[in-house]
Amino acid sequence: MRPDQIKALVSQWINSELERTEQAKAESGTNELEEAEDYKDVYGDLLEEADEARLMNQQWKVEDLDLELVTRHGLQMESDSPEFGRLCHELLKGCVELYREEIRRMDGEYKEESKSAYAEGKPLIVSQPFSVVVKAYMKEFSNRQPRTQSQIEAGFHRFIKVMGGDKRVGDITKTDCRAYKEAMVGERELGAASVNKYLHSLEHCLTWAQAQGFLSEDHRNPAQGLRIAKSVVRSQARKVIPFTDEELTTIFCSEKFQIWKGTHPEYYFGLLALLITAARREEVYQLDKADVKKDPKTGIWCFHFIDGGEEDKEKTVKNVGSRRVVPLPDLLIELGFLRYVESIDHKRVFPQLEHKGNGYGDVPGKAWARLVKRLKVGSKGKVLHSLRHGGITKLAEHGVPDAHATALTGHTGGRTDVHFKDYTHTGAFSLEKLKKSIDVLGEAYREVLRGLR
Repeated sequence: MRPDQIKALVSQWINSELERTEQAKAESGTNELEEAEDYKDVYGDLLEEADEARLMNQQWKVEDLDLELVTRHGLQMESDSPEFGRLCHELLKGCVELYREEIRRMDGEYKEESKSAYAEGKPLIVSQPFSVVVKAYMKEFSNRQPRTQSQIEAGFHRFIKVMGGDKRVGDITKTDCRAYKEAMVGERELGAASVNKYLHSLEHCLTWAQAQGFLSEDHRNPAQGLRIAKSVVRSQARKVIPFTDEELTTIFCSEKFQIWKGTHPEYYFGLLALLITAARREEVYQLDKADVKKDPKTGIWCFHFIDGGEEDKEKTVKNVGSRRVVPLPDLLIELGFLRYVESIDHKRVFPQLEHKGNGYGDVPGKAWARLVKRLKVGSKGKVLHSLRHGGITKLAEHGVPDAHATALTGHTGGRTDVHFKDYTHTGAFSLEKLKKSIDVLGEAYREVLRGLR
């Protein structure tokens, strides 16, 4: 606690004790002079004892009261800490002030009430350590996706480290927050957009803390106004560029990639599925075997891209539109995807993979990046997500209707005209029509993959 907070705490205690005495007087209904003199004698003895204790710094005399205040306000304060000693010292002075005021009131002298917030009865908020607030904040927003939660929590731990240790949330300053920003800007792997995400999380946490009563109503959020300008974020934004057909052939028909069919089938078949369906990385790599099934009416094999609900919180989708049914392209079936799935004796399609901080597809994604670098293919902006960009581009190039492309790829954006946005229900398309559209993409890649053995 800061010295001013300790003084405020003692001030509030004095006011509450004086109010308690006044309430007792009102309830007793007595105002006899003789009785008042008796009370004055009692307070005189208490004042003399308190003043002596203050001069001799006999802190042990108020330790029980100190502990009572610490417990009442939920403070984290060890009895052998400097903070506890300062509180004891202020309480000794507070006792002297209290008894002097009680004697004055017995003589009918009431001094003008203090104008401080604490004297007016406003509750003193002695803030909790930031780590305690973070724990409560993370619990309240536990419905976030696990990956998002992990990233936000990691940011808070980084902030505590930058501050030099855990501080009370009310003691966090603009300087602390600016140092956090500067530390992140200095990290090579963090771009402006990422820095802003972490700053937003900190600002949101502190705003939430104030709303929950961890901070006073007039507390100014020290994290406000620190985010990097949007113009800088836009200038740093990485533009994803599709691979050319020649580059894709070099990658997928390379000896290294084809070896993965035997050594790492999770890389081999997962990456082929990403290429030929234009699905998102995690949509493919989190698949359960139950998500790959034949439609009983049409006999069409389909992917069911869904989340895991309460039973499997690590299995997530990006948004509502991401939940969809996508027919398997003929080319993917011909390349052995279904045979691979049927060979797996496990709930998940890719049981070789564990859920890392960046999802199930983190390891295959890194393997892809190493392979592309080793083959010296592509350029800046050509990454694993380029497969999705390339696939969606090919759907457009080959005349697949926008509505079909949206249904297949799980995009909620795209066209914004009323006809498309409000009146086109992509979930109502027949599997037969979607099958024809996804096979257009498969056929577009058939020549690219002709060299696969």
